[in-house]
Amino acid sequence: MEKQFSAIGLNDQELVLSDSTLEQIELSQSLKVVTIKDCHALKQITSDHTNRLCLPALKTLEITDCGLLEYVFTITDRLELPQLQWLALKKLERLTSFCPREFSFGSPSNLEVLEVEACPNLRISEMIKRSKLKDLCLSNVGNQLYEYIIQLQGEYFLSDLEKLRLKEISELKVIWKDPRQIATLQNLAFLEVFKCNKLGNIFSVVLARNLPQLSHLVVEECEELEQVVVQDRISSPPTTARHIPVFFPNLEVIRIRNCNKLKSLFPFKVRLPKLEKLEVNGASHLREIFGHDSEENKTTDEKAKEILLPELTELLLQNLPKFIGFSAVAYDFVFPALVTLRVTKCPSMIIGFYINDDSEGSYVLTKIEQSKSSTERNVERSVTMQNIGPHSNDDGNIEWDRHGTTSRSQDDK
Repeated sequence: MEKQFSAIGLNDQELVLSDSTLEQIELSQSLKVVTIKDCHALKQITSDHTNRLCLPALKTLEITDCGLLEYVFTITDRLELPQLQWLALKKLERLTSFCPREFSFGSPSNLEVLEVEACPNLRISEMIKRSKLKDLCLSNVGNQLYEYIIQLQGEYFLSDLEKLRLKEISELKVIWKDPRQIATLQNLAFLEVFKCNKLGNIFSVVLARNLPQLSHLVVEECEELEQVVVQDRISSPPTTARHIPVFFPNLEVIRIRNCNKLKSLFPFKVRLPKLEKLEVNGASHLREIFGHDSEENKTTDEKAKEILLPELTELLLQNLPKFIGFSAVAYDFVFPALVTLRVTKCPSMIIGFYINDDSEGSYVLTKIEQSKSSTERNVERSVTMQNIGPHSNDDGNIEWDRHGTTSRSQDDK
C-alpha cells in the first residue's frame, strides 16, 4: 500500500509536505515552490532520474526540521537548479552539504536569498561561492565557520550582496578574513550582527572606507565587541591616512544594544552625512562614540573641532555608566535636524546639550561642560543658547522633543 503523507497546496507547481514518517521524496520537474517541514524520518530527496537531477522551474525551496537529512539532494552525477532564487535550510542537524557531487545554481547563478539556521555541520562556504547572493542570513550554524565567515581573496562572489545577517555564531571572531580585499562588498546595504559572542569588531578601517551603500548597521548582544571599526593590523598606516575620516555616504541607522565591552564605535573621526538615527543602549564600558588621535588635541582651528551630523533626527543614549561624551577631544557636535533626544542613565557624561537660535535657524549642539557653577557657564553662553540638559538634579537624564517639551527621563519609561 502506498504511504500517505500530509500535503497542503499540492499541485503541479507547488508542494508543501509535512510527514514525520516519510523517508523519501520525489520531485517533479514542473515544481516552482517546495516546502518540506517536520519530516523527521526523511533521508532522501530525489527524482525519477536518481543520477542526474534538473529542476528547471524550481524558484523557492525551504526545508525545516528534518533531522536525518544529510544532503539536500542525494544525486550521484549532476544537479542543476537554474531558476532557484530563494533557499532556506533550518534545523537540519545532520546536513553536511547541499549535494555530494557537483551542483549548479545556474550560470550565471539566480540564487538571491540564502537562509541557514541551526545546521551545525553544513559546509556553507561552498554554497556561498557558487552563488551571487543579495541576501544572506546565517544563524546558529555551528563550527563549520571556525573563526571567520567570509575570506575575501579578490573574488567577486559577494559583489551583489545587499543584506547580511549573522546570529548566534559562537565561534566567530572575524567576519571578514582579509580586510585588504574590498571590491566584493560594494553593494552591502544592511548588516545585522546578533549574539556573536567572540566577535571583537565589525570592520577594519580599510573595509569601512569602502562600503558606499551601507545604510543600516545593527549590532546586539555581542559580549566581546570592543569597537565597531578597528584600525587595521596588517601594517601601520601613514600619518596622513590616519587623519582621513572614514566616510559612510549612505549610512542612515546605527543601533548598538547590550555590547558591554564596547569602548568606542569608531577609532577616530567619521563622516556620516545621511545618519538619521543613532541608538546606543547597554554598553557598560563605552566612554565615547568617536575615538581620537593624539594629534587632534593640538589643533587650534575651531572649525576643525566641529562635527556636523546634518540629517540626525533621533538620538538615543541609554544605560551607559562610563559614557563621557561623543569624543574625549573638545569637539562641538552639531545636529541641525534633531527632533528626538533621549539620554538615560549616563551619569558620567561631561557634555551638555543646547539649542542655539541664530540667523540660520534653530539647531541642537553639544558643549563640554567646564568645572564651573551653572551661573558662570550661563554667562559665557550666548543669550540665544538654551540649555536642554542635563541639569544638576536629573542624574544625567534628558528627554527632549523639538515639538514638545524638555523633561527628565524616568527609570520606568
